[in-house]
Amino acid sequence: ILSSLSSYNAKATFFIDQKAVSECENEIRRAIVQGHSIGILASSTEDLNLTNTKLFDVAKTKTRLVRFKNGSSSLSDEDVEEVISLGYRLWDADISQKGTSSSQISSNIMASLNPNSRTSVISLSDSDVGVSALSKLLKQLDSKNYASTSIHVLDTPVNQRSDRR
Repeated sequence: ILSSLSSYNAKATFFIDQKAVSECENEIRRAIVQGHSIGILASSTEDLNLTNTKLFDVAKTKTRLVRFKNGSSSLSDEDVEEVISLGYRLWDADISQKGTSSSQISSNIMASLNPNSRTSVISLSDSDVGVSALSKLLKQLDSKNYASTSIHVLDTPVNQRSDRR
């Protein structure tokens, strides 16, 4: 994934859970050094500080970007307020991986992009087909002069709740 992104000079944000922090320490440090962003992929609000502490232990960085595995629409209003009060920015993908082959996935994503929108958040799995789709997608994005950037804490969040905080 990092090599594909590097070959197209593209940046990404990796939303990772506690397990990935433990299993992918070197990759996380490499991603940060290459200018990618790290966010937390949480199952619950309790995951946030635990994952962030583990991330700090591994890479000496913390994040304020968060995605929930079941999407922000699965959260209660109280959970959203807790996430925001803890200083996190709530994100969701607005374009997800659909299809069984890498060609289908990349074509479906390209068809879902809105050229009038400033921001689209694309979610790809780290499966073999997702990684293969990434290479095809990066090539198509590059040919159409789309920019691929990572998410930063000051960016306006894209989420299902339309919460811009």
